[in-house]
Amino acid sequence: MIIVVVGKETPALVQAANGADLRFVDSIDQATEVYGEMEAVIGRVPPSVLAKATRLRWVHSPSAGVDGDLCPEMLNSPAVLTSSAGTGGIPLAEHAMLLMLMLDRDVPRWLRAQADRRWDQFTHGELAGRTLGIYGLGHSGLDLAQKANAFQMRVLGVRRHSERPAPYVDRVCEFNQMVAESDFVVVTAPRTPATYGRFDREAFARMKPTAYFICVSRGVIADDSAQRRQHRRQGPARRRVRAREPSSFRQRRSSPQRGRQVRGLLIRPCSARFE
Repeated sequence: MIIVVVGKETPALVQAANGADLRFVDSIDQATEVYGEMEAVIGRVPPSVLAKATRLRWVHSPSAGVDGDLCPEMLNSPAVLTSSAGTGGIPLAEHAMLLMLMLDRDVPRWLRAQADRRWDQFTHGELAGRTLGIYGLGHSGLDLAQKANAFQMRVLGVRRHSERPAPYVDRVCEFNQMVAESDFVVVTAPRTPATYGRFDREAFARMKPTAYFICVSRGVIADDSAQRRQHRRQGPARRRVRAREPSSFRQRRSSPQRGRQVRGLLIRPCSARFE
């Protein structure tokens, strides 16, 4: 059995393969000689390769979301598509907590003062007693609820199946209620037709003037232009944090200082990796 792995060779994968013929490549394009023989692929398979992979039975995505894999050719293929759902739950929840603490305590202000060699003493808030709204109660959303509960926060949640158990969530509610009552809104939901652009101009307008918005899943769930309008209207007191590089920032890659000049905005690349 030939298994093509798009990524670096690891002892864990070799051991799990149990004698199968593993072919490690940096890109699926480097496996052209086995397109007609490979039976499994760990990584993304473009439509052009699917047409040639006549013996392909299994495609595994190393990421939790498979929205980028669900092309018509994949949907019509006899190959089974699986994902690594759940593996990112803990790190994404930890990252959301990090951002909440950074924003609530205005850590960028500390760093600016240190860089300027200034002693800037000020009073910051605390998470205890604040309300966290989580959009998407999957693996990362529920893990975040548990961590927020340990910080003595009130937790609201929005999920597609509201009847399912949601431990550490004080109330599963409607979307408009969640955004209106929350001091922090964190997006952990996957990209689907229902979530795409869900945080539009109306959603941001419903938030408290002092609310923080954090997205640790798919950036397209929030509308870029709506975020920019709301940030300009309410100023630096209202922060926007995204774990995905915005399209507008990608276009200005040659001048990264432009993005750093916006007060109250944190931009960082996705650091997820497959091992």
